[in-house]
Amino acid sequence: IRDKKDAADASIIYGDTEKALTLLQESDALIAQLDTDSEEARQLREELRSDTEEILITLQKLTIVSPTMIADIASAAPEARAERMEKIDDTLVVYGADDDTYYHINLVSQQIATHLHEAIPNLRAASTPKEEDKIVFLTESNGIAEYNPEANGISSKTIAFPGSDTTLSDVVVYNRRLYTLDPTNNQIYKHSQTQTGYDKGTPWITASGVHIEGGISLTIDGDIYVLSEDGIITLFSSGKKQDFAISGLDPKLEQPKKIWTYNDVPSLFILEPTHKRVIELDKEGSLIAQFTAEAWNNPTDMVVDTDNSIIYVLDSQKVYGFPMQ
Repeated sequence: IRDKKDAADASIIYGDTEKALTLLQESDALIAQLDTDSEEARQLREELRSDTEEILITLQKLTIVSPTMIADIASAAPEARAERMEKIDDTLVVYGADDDTYYHINLVSQQIATHLHEAIPNLRAASTPKEEDKIVFLTESNGIAEYNPEANGISSKTIAFPGSDTTLSDVVVYNRRLYTLDPTNNQIYKHSQTQTGYDKGTPWITASGVHIEGGISLTIDGDIYVLSEDGIITLFSSGKKQDFAISGLDPKLEQPKKIWTYNDVPSLFILEPTHKRVIELDKEGSLIAQFTAEAWNNPTDMVVDTDNSIIYVLDSQKVYGFPMQ
């Protein structure tokens, strides 16, 4: 065990973090097999585990944050089932596919207001354009709706698709165009605005043999990144797949929920509930940082506010905020 730890230390010195992580994981597995029949043996195991975990946290670039609780939605609406959120101006709009109410959280006063949307149920995903003049929602049966902050209401919009078997999982507004993710058909559609909503769109992916069947989230900075439920990130540029691989991340991504960036943001941010973390990568896929909090149980969405250097996390009907590093 100590040999593996010493070898991991040497790998760190020479900049081989991947090898160091592997050695420490092997060391941890051996520690778990140690005899604990006596108090002395138990103490030795805990000492070895503590030493290993300390190095692991450093290699994982993991920061345990102490987030501020911004709002407790359940205190205003005990039956709330909110799982997603978007930020528009100084307001977080929080919603859920199984909730016929959406919630306004004023980030200045931290007051919560509730609003029914029974006529447009099943708000599944959403995107706020850079101009922050609306929120575009994906609804049931591939429908689209828009939230108007001036009218403080949600209305349905028209949209169509090139094929009849479309099944959308996410939407993003970028440069006033709407992009819709159709993992069933391994395609992304680009839609222009019309007077009543959006046109039927055109297939954006031009390469053949692309597989994004598990795609659950997409984000755009000029290129498009598609996050799949198996933790794979697929990068596209001008409709063609590019090489992209995550490096230095431990543990590996497991059932992530969301990916986000923008053209003036140098990093990719990923929310992963399984290990209760927000992950920051550079755009080559290398790990920059990981953030977790003891207060989090099952984070389901995040909003990265780069203007104010705050990351908001929605977890179990509570919204938390912590400063970006």
